[in-house]
Parts: sequence; C-alpha cells; structure tokens
Amino acid sequence: MTKNKKSDKQSSMHTDNHKKQISIAYDEYQRLLHRLEKLEQVQKSKNKQTDFDFHTLHGLALKAPKNPNPRFKTEDDLWKDDV
Repeated sequence: MTKNKKSDKQSSMHTDNHKKQISIAYDEYQRLLHRLEKLEQVQKSKNKQTDFDFHTLHGLALKAPKNPNPRFKTEDDLWKDDV
C-alpha cells in the first residue's frame, strides 16, 4: 500500500470512529433529554397538586377516635424523665 492509501484508510477509520462517538453521544443526549422532560412533567404535576384547599380538612382530626391508652396523658408528661 502506498502512503496515500494508508492515510486514506486511517482517515476513513478516524471518520468512522468519530461518527460512532457522535452517534453514541447523540443517543445519550436524547436519553437524558427525554429523562429531563419526564422530570419536568412530574415537577409540573406536583406543583398543580399544591393548590389544594386545606380548609376542607379542618376539623377532621377531631372526628377521629381518641387513643384509650395514650403513652402521654398530658403535654407535661412528654418532658418527664421517668417515662
């Protein structure tokens, strides 16, 4: 082989390697872009859920049955050391 044919073959191999690297990088870019879009959709849906009116829950805790054997009878019992 002459020098030109070797250099042409090497240049062709380099071009093929670059194309493969670009293809891999582009595929990775597309995968990451798709993942980012999904994350943005999730974030948008979470932001929509924060517009909840908590006044509708007002008083629901008082309707729940009380614990017949609470660990702490009063708030002061929370801070006692002998529990």
